[in-house]
Amino acid sequence: MILENGVNWNEVRNDLLDDWIWLKLHDISVTDYCKSNKLNRVVIYGAGELGMLVYKDMFSTGIQAVAYLDQKGAYHDYKCFDIPVFAPDDDRKITDSIDLIILATLASHDEIKGVLREYYLCEIISIRDIIDDLLKEIQQ
Repeated sequence: MILENGVNWNEVRNDLLDDWIWLKLHDISVTDYCKSNKLNRVVIYGAGELGMLVYKDMFSTGIQAVAYLDQKGAYHDYKCFDIPVFAPDDDRKITDSIDLIILATLASHDEIKGVLREYYLCEIISIRDIIDDLLKEIQQ
């Protein structure tokens, strides 16, 4: 599937998953990134497959997934792994302090960050950037 600007999103997704699997095979997870940066309360942007993988990567590790955020109306007022899903601008948005929002999406990171920064003051990083940071740590 080729979308905007000739980007092959299947290839982008496969590259991300290949790197993520490599890390998992070496017992390295998203949790390691969170713990090394003292980020304990996390919101996941994207309640689709990547968002669920992020949650599963952190499940029962001491990192608390507080909520999901998603633009897609079909996910709103839904629970994913018993965690509520809200629109980014929902009036019921997360009121407790959060340390990090992980963007579990493949594209539009700058646009999404811009929207989220209107509502949240925490660090915002994509799953791709987290995986790249973890890979860099290994290579050092």
